[in-house]
Amino acid sequence: MQDDDDVHHHNNHHYGHHQPIIPALDFMNLKVISAVGRGAKGVVFLAKNKVSNENLALKVISKDLIERKGKAVNNDGSEYKRVSFEQQVLRRFEHPLLPKLQGVLDTEKIIGYGIDYCSGGNLNSLRKKQTEHMFSDDILRFYAAEIVLALEYLHSLGIVYRDLKPENIMIQENGHIMLVDFDLSTELAPRTPQSPANFNSTRSSNSVMTMKKNKKMRQSISFQRFFCNSGITPDEWASFSVNSVHTESNSVEKSNSFVGTEEYVAPEIVSGNGHDFGVDWWSLGVVMYEMLYGTTPFRGSNRKETFYRILSKAPELTWGNDTVERFD
Repeated sequence: MQDDDDVHHHNNHHYGHHQPIIPALDFMNLKVISAVGRGAKGVVFLAKNKVSNENLALKVISKDLIERKGKAVNNDGSEYKRVSFEQQVLRRFEHPLLPKLQGVLDTEKIIGYGIDYCSGGNLNSLRKKQTEHMFSDDILRFYAAEIVLALEYLHSLGIVYRDLKPENIMIQENGHIMLVDFDLSTELAPRTPQSPANFNSTRSSNSVMTMKKNKKMRQSISFQRFFCNSGITPDEWASFSVNSVHTESNSVEKSNSFVGTEEYVAPEIVSGNGHDFGVDWWSLGVVMYEMLYGTTPFRGSNRKETFYRILSKAPELTWGNDTVERFD
């Protein structure tokens, strides 16, 4: 397992915006092994680079779908800009909890890129392997701390993640997390690192970040290899539609785009009044609640009810006869 001091060391430095030279990937040198998931725009495959003999996560996006979606929403090439933006974001990362861009792929029909492959699957898959489908307090604290480090680094670069959810939190072979899928990210004015307690959100996610006192320790997790296979086959990848996510034209203090996965979005995204870095801390609170209780706190029977709960309801903080302590 990687030394934790190394994780903290990387997080405490603001890296420069130098753009490293990223090699082009030759499709003939790649062996696609299986489909392992999908992002907001493309399908992700486990592939082996036959030259380096290393595995990588290969995200593939159909140019035809991008063009058709672009024409449908009349966004004048913004879909291509989003793909380019994600690659530029990945180029900037120098952090052990974030992926490195291993290469880019560009053919007549597809574009894509390769990043580090995480053999441990995602946090949601791992949670479902635990006793009662929930993590112990100690394991939860470990993951929460690492997610905070990754978010602080992103925010120091001026990047708002906007899609924090268990499926986007991968587990590396060494047991540490890795945040992936920056389709929905945007760039605002850079923020200095801050803790979740200081963010300016509509409602503090501290009401969600809770801990049960003296809770019985559950079964320890095992960092064994398993694939986060979503059942997507290589023949099916082109059938996925492309999200209509618009690129903000300039770096501004707040964004008004509606993005994210509905159960994890912050109230200010639902209300459409503009949002900033605080939305990531809200999502972290929702993720931690789910990891501790086995369900998200605001889930409704439909999208409308979920949004209503996000805007108006406090999360339920009881668990059987256990006492739940709220951090103020």
